[in-house]
Amino acid sequence: MEYVIDHDLHIHSKLSLCSRDPEQTPENILKYGIENGYSRICLTDHFWDERVPAYNIEGSGYSKQNSAYISQSLPLPKAPGIEFLFGGECDMDKYDRIGISPEFLKKMDFLIVPITHLHIDNFSVDSRIVPIERWKIPDDEQYIKIMSILWVKRFRALLDADLPFKKVGIAHLQWFNFHSDMTSAKTLDLISDVDLNDLFSRAAEKGAGIELNFDELNMDENAKPSVYRIFEAAKANGCKFYFGSDAHHPGEFVHAKENFTKIAGRLALSEDDKFHIDRNA
Repeated sequence: MEYVIDHDLHIHSKLSLCSRDPEQTPENILKYGIENGYSRICLTDHFWDERVPAYNIEGSGYSKQNSAYISQSLPLPKAPGIEFLFGGECDMDKYDRIGISPEFLKKMDFLIVPITHLHIDNFSVDSRIVPIERWKIPDDEQYIKIMSILWVKRFRALLDADLPFKKVGIAHLQWFNFHSDMTSAKTLDLISDVDLNDLFSRAAEKGAGIELNFDELNMDENAKPSVYRIFEAAKANGCKFYFGSDAHHPGEFVHAKENFTKIAGRLALSEDDKFHIDRNA
């Protein structure tokens, strides 16, 4: 049976400081889910759990986005036929620490962790080693190489973490804060098949979800083979997938389901490839 698009598990509300959109409320998010016939959606605002130490937390912006802050959305609105889950998008600092405590994770339905937030100056990367301004330079080969090395390093560190992976998603693996799709593609091309197979086989073994979250409808056609190579490797190694719009504003919902459908078709996903959250993990 072909993959049924019945969810969106990566959605931000106005509480995320990179949104701050007064229209991006839990009520409007639930409306989006109902209108698209989803059976499950998840709120995943950015946060760093205040119980976990972090490098330069004040400079990152996460000092304001702690567990208490994102919990302001609770209780989430309800409607028949759709589950509205409470989750969060938790970052990694430059020492590969993940900003979630066991206490808060028990209160969450789902956790997503990005390994590609490599643009937060002097927090997720050391600006003395990786000057952030270099991402603005088109096709900076040294910077691209460093980003590919960090992708592998941080993915490996995430998989080494003590987490209940059956309720953990690994977010937007194809995304870098680059000025073009092709620069991101060149970065992904530097990741070896050996590393991809090793990392995705481990992710599958642990039961982590792999997020599909990219703009198939508008992406540079020349970049698509590089992006799909990553997720084809994940599929070949037995990983399970979920979709996330990563919407920060209502306008980003408009073509989300159409985009998900295109990606699922190109990857030839079936229901057997679907990630199912185990909230009791």
